[in-house]
Amino acid sequence: MTTSVPREPTVLRPHHENGAVTCVTAQILYVFHRQVPSMIEIDRAAAGSGEPNAGLSDADAHFYLLRQGFKSVAISSYDMERGQREGKSYLREYYGADCWGDEHEAYFTPEVLARNDEADRAHLARMEPFLITGAARDVKKVATKQDVTELLSSGHVIDATLDENWPANRKKRVQPAVLLVPDMQSNGSMAWVFVPSRDGHECIWHFPLAEALDYVRYDRTVTGITL
Repeated sequence: MTTSVPREPTVLRPHHENGAVTCVTAQILYVFHRQVPSMIEIDRAAAGSGEPNAGLSDADAHFYLLRQGFKSVAISSYDMERGQREGKSYLREYYGADCWGDEHEAYFTPEVLARNDEADRAHLARMEPFLITGAARDVKKVATKQDVTELLSSGHVIDATLDENWPANRKKRVQPAVLLVPDMQSNGSMAWVFVPSRDGHECIWHFPLAEALDYVRYDRTVTGITL
């Protein structure tokens, strides 16, 4: 069965500690009534030249979904040219003090930055056919609640980042790789929020839409995905 109307998410657990993006990808397949391969299979199919156990990137996951017939709308203020020109100083500014720490300073060496720049250019090249056909759209701006509301109301699910102050955030940190799913039976008043968790904690919440929107980080990329 295949349908473009998303259904309530199901409980899915990441298959390793860096498996949140893969888990969200599997959930997108599920809510759109698509066959869900094992997460290891998704990693193998989507990871490209990367190492799956290091964690699937958002770019590889979204490219995988496009090849499965999905459509995407990415809304982001990230300036790739500035990132390539200014390197770590731009990343510090973009991610902000609440997300940037000593581990980021240590991780983003000149070698890592160069690899990331190369990966960005390669991703742009592979995305070009989807951008030409309109299957993928890039909107260069800071996302808003209205953007997310319109995407949800048109049957998109939202790949987003949650603020550290959202309920049930036990670690009090920004939570990337989460999925908002519209409750199509509620006339737009409710949404599910899926947060991958390996520790057995609850991973699906049913929020009033206005409350769910309050927890989204609009200074991060917001991607709407649909069939």
